[in-house]
Amino acid sequence: MTLGTRIAIVGLMHGFSHPWIIVGTDTEVGKTVVTAGILRLLARQPLKVSTIKLVQTGCSLSESTSALVAPDLEIYRQALSSLQSPPLHEPSLQVPYCFEPACSPHLAAELQRQTISTGNLCEIVSRELQGGRFVLAECAGGLLVPLNSKETTLDFLCALPAANVLLVADNRLGMINHTLLTLHTLDSVGIRARGIVLNNTTPVTQADRFLREDNLRTVARFGRTEVLAEIPWIEDFDPQTPGGWGSVDEAIKPLGPTLLSNAS
Repeated sequence: MTLGTRIAIVGLMHGFSHPWIIVGTDTEVGKTVVTAGILRLLARQPLKVSTIKLVQTGCSLSESTSALVAPDLEIYRQALSSLQSPPLHEPSLQVPYCFEPACSPHLAAELQRQTISTGNLCEIVSRELQGGRFVLAECAGGLLVPLNSKETTLDFLCALPAANVLLVADNRLGMINHTLLTLHTLDSVGIRARGIVLNNTTPVTQADRFLREDNLRTVARFGRTEVLAEIPWIEDFDPQTPGGWGSVDEAIKPLGPTLLSNAS
């Protein structure tokens, strides 16, 4: 029985009760590429998937529709369109909160006279789960990014029932402290990250190769959390072409068993 068939059976029999939430140690650590890579993995399987970018700032106005275009959602679409075969079930893609100012979510919302509701975000996730979908949600920035005047991303996670948290970190100098602080903060509210995904957003050099290799071992040991995958530096990565996604696919593949074991 294939991984996809087993996931589908779990979903049909029990429904997906635990969403997967992608959290970063910081902004620009590669959460969107990781999310898109997981989406590509799931899109090849016989199950319904809902992928949610919870809050997007720095959106641009479409010249044709005058609607705001969320850049991360476009990357999701490009990742899907680059698959060799169409998804077995077309994934649902959505951005509940989309803002033009390129700044922290709480400030972007304030500038546009709106308020981000963590309760609303939880309702959206719950509704998708109740529809029998595998829910994959990407957060904005790091764990303590404010969403409104009183709540952060951490508050949103605490309000979700038994969320599966996957932590994304950029494999570079300084990431050990950022990663362990994030894991410690999650632990302090009773949330254990299901794993870590490392992303190499800059080229590996002879001068820092040893450092990056030690980063992997050190965050796993001190954070008591497994590094489930590592995405290599992909030169001239273009989300609109299949080439770069092949390397992402290979790196993301080991996540399959973990996604299944915590699916229901």
